[in-house]
Amino acid sequence: MNLSKNLALKLSCSLLLISTNLFAQLPEEISWKHLLKTYNRDSTEMVLSLNNKPLEGQYKIPSDEGGFALYTIKKGKITGEAFWYMQGG
Repeated sequence: MNLSKNLALKLSCSLLLISTNLFAQLPEEISWKHLLKTYNRDSTEMVLSLNNKPLEGQYKIPSDEGGFALYTIKKGKITGEAFWYMQGG
């Protein structure tokens, strides 16, 4: 009986760690309308910020057409690594 309790405890802890790691990978969803977009003088660069803090990390941004885009953003700038998904077609 003690062995089965120990095994069940280890299995539960393993599942908890796996589920925590999976959810940690989900990007934060944010809408374009909530972002402050700051451009330099010649509009060649845009910095995205929220609450006066440049975005940092991965974000899921819904599009008006019903799809979404996944962006990697560093210091408020889109790095060029992006994935777009559009529904239907």
